[in-house]
Amino acid sequence: MAGLLLMGSVGSNHSISVWNAQLRALLGFSEAGISFVCSMASFGAYFSVTPGFVFDRIGAHNSVLLGGFLLASIYLGLYVGLVTFPETMTPLGVGIAFVVLGQATNFGVFAALGPNEDLFGHEHRGKVMAIELAAFSAGGALFAELYKHLFDGEVAQYFRFMGCLMLTVFVLAWVTLYRPTKDDTTHSVSAAPPMHALEEFMPPDAAIVKSSFDVDESCYLVSTVQYDVTGRDILSDSRFWLLFATVFILVGSSLFVMANIAFIVESLGGPMEQIPTMVALFSVGNCCGRVVAGIISDSVLDRFPRIYFISLASILVGSIHTLFLIIPRAYLIIPITLAGIADGVMFAAFPVLTRETFGARHFGKNFGLISVANALGFPLFFSPVGSFVYSWSAQPVDGIQKCLGDDLLAGVLLMLGVGSTYALSAWNAQLKTLLHFTQAGISMVSAMTMLGSYMSYIPGMIFDRLGPYTSVLLSGTCMLAVHLAMFTALQFAPESVSPLGIGCAMMLFGLLSSFCVFSSIVPNESLFGDANRGKVMASLTSAYSCGGAFFAFVFHEGFNGSDVPGYFLFVGNYLIAACVFGWCVFARPVREEESKDKKRRSGSVEFGLGGISMESSEQVNDAADSEKPDDITGVALLTDVRFWMLFIPVMIVIGAGLLVMSNVSFIVESLGGPVDQVPLMVAVFSILNTLGRLLTGAVSDLLLTRYPRAYFTGASALFTAITQGVFLSVSPRWLVLPVAMAGFSEGVMFGTFPVIIREEFGLQHFGKNFGLLSLANCVGYPLFFSPLASYVYQHSTATRTVDGVEKCFGTQCFGPVFIVAIALSAVALVCSIQLARLQRRRKFYSYQQIRP
Repeated sequence: MAGLLLMGSVGSNHSISVWNAQLRALLGFSEAGISFVCSMASFGAYFSVTPGFVFDRIGAHNSVLLGGFLLASIYLGLYVGLVTFPETMTPLGVGIAFVVLGQATNFGVFAALGPNEDLFGHEHRGKVMAIELAAFSAGGALFAELYKHLFDGEVAQYFRFMGCLMLTVFVLAWVTLYRPTKDDTTHSVSAAPPMHALEEFMPPDAAIVKSSFDVDESCYLVSTVQYDVTGRDILSDSRFWLLFATVFILVGSSLFVMANIAFIVESLGGPMEQIPTMVALFSVGNCCGRVVAGIISDSVLDRFPRIYFISLASILVGSIHTLFLIIPRAYLIIPITLAGIADGVMFAAFPVLTRETFGARHFGKNFGLISVANALGFPLFFSPVGSFVYSWSAQPVDGIQKCLGDDLLAGVLLMLGVGSTYALSAWNAQLKTLLHFTQAGISMVSAMTMLGSYMSYIPGMIFDRLGPYTSVLLSGTCMLAVHLAMFTALQFAPESVSPLGIGCAMMLFGLLSSFCVFSSIVPNESLFGDANRGKVMASLTSAYSCGGAFFAFVFHEGFNGSDVPGYFLFVGNYLIAACVFGWCVFARPVREEESKDKKRRSGSVEFGLGGISMESSEQVNDAADSEKPDDITGVALLTDVRFWMLFIPVMIVIGAGLLVMSNVSFIVESLGGPVDQVPLMVAVFSILNTLGRLLTGAVSDLLLTRYPRAYFTGASALFTAITQGVFLSVSPRWLVLPVAMAGFSEGVMFGTFPVIIREEFGLQHFGKNFGLLSLANCVGYPLFFSPLASYVYQHSTATRTVDGVEKCFGTQCFGPVFIVAIALSAVALVCSIQLARLQRRRKFYSYQQIRP
């Protein structure tokens, strides 16, 4: 009973969040000042090495009296300071007082655990220590309620009450705990190890288990003592460091959740009104975890070592943080409660492990050394890292830095997944061999895949109707079904698979992937304001480009470059996981009447993030309606000259880029270049393509007030013309240069035209408009440059048959196509200049008013 009272009273440390706001107001501390005080209090409570050494030296009976007087003195000193001279109290002074306060509470913890851990035998040690530690956890909730109902706002009176209560409880424990007597050691000869401070609590008639000569029986050595280690020996023991690292990670991560519940719920868009309930359930789960883990660990001790419960806690912590990423935001209470349970399981296990692994003789010092992990885990690692990430990701909302969830991460993961279509060339040769397709058959599969990817008008119409929240889950489910069907057919009935069948499946996958593209762009394009739209969309489109390289690497390394069915199964599972994650983090749709005053969004973003604006309302309002783009689509879009001034450059520039990407090996072979460098050239094309997208987004945002984004489509057209000219003039040894330039110029276009669609034609019909413009991709390469290049290649005078395969050698194999591309790039440049003039005329790019 004395132990429970001690643990419950020192557990009042966990109620600091109830009164720290009032203490801050009373003393006029800044936010940094009160945070410093709280950190010092936590550090003092968890850095228990010094109290452990003192406890092991003077024993529990004297320690409990020392701890009581220290706690009473500090609390009463704080009371006097708050009442008499509050203006002289500084954060440093109050923080130091709470460090000493935290150190003193450790005497109560050790005095509660030491005399009681073996009270009912080692087979019940887990239950006893779990109950004691659960009392500590319950103490925080008890004193929080006590302060709320009796001392709300009266911090000084609360400190006076705590000083008197602590002294009373600790003196009661001093009276109740068994006193050491000189007769306690009569059962051992002087050769026995010295009595430990904790052994003073063993009653005289209890069997003292140690290595000794039993004089009353026969003089034989009883080897039943447990090896006791501490100090340098324990620090050189690998078991200590394994337990230390586990406590550091698991307890630190759980305390991180406990200390940041409000911020986590806010950033993930959860129900803010449930935060008090979540805090309470964390404490309840913590208590239950400690008690249940202690009872179960004792009952199964003969079959399962206690370390199994540490393993269980690690699994729980990993699952909890995964749940935070994927669970619907209305159910955040579940991972928070589970975090309390995981923390409780750890606190029920590691003190007992410390006692049973390193002995009772130096339990105070050893427990203090292990507890350093608590002092490091949350205060010095998880808290600073969390604060840094939060501050780095946060944006000002009403003058306060706030972080707005995982929408952008979900968009990147989605774009990375659907970018797997760019890995087509990594597995189509193996698919051709597996199914015994002809060259015409595998070419049809590739063409239908690209056709599905770029025929995004129909998916755009559906997307604008459903919105990203529904579309992403629907597309993920369907893409998984498509990949499962292909896996089943290739694995169990490959002889029944035809080029048309697999081509239709891949075309359907391409169409479904458009939903993911739209779901990535629409919720995120205004996430960081209009002035950063280019960077956001460039990051997303570059993730699409990286997806090809990533999945090509996965196929070659993870599936040995041959297991096409297994690769399809992997891609399907990745896509459903990414889509479910997006479904969880994207905000839910709101009723129309609730969103009337919110930022205008398409059906795709009917959920509206307008409730959380990245820019102040004054800044947005200053931009005025005259700068807001009209939301047009359909006939109005097709009769708008701006659409065609963008359609033509996209068709030409991206078509020319895809021509190079799809024919690198043939171009290098025909020009007599180093064929062994083709894989390097493909990789360089992808890298420069990604770099072009990212740079274009950043630079176009930076220069937005002076140069419309159409200037960058013109720059892309100019780069394309230069690239084709370099192909005609460069030495064959340096063909990597124009290939890299082609990747970069295409990246510039991909980093520009989606933003122009959004800014010129609005967000209301973004899906349909993007789909209509993407028809340019279907026309540019598949219907123009590809047939043209094939015709020139086959009808060139330099074409001849080599080993039964038609090959062409010389500049005339692709030279005419390069010349046509140069001429068309000039047309694209003219169209881009005209589009820039139209943009300047509309004055849509007057962003000075919304820039800080």
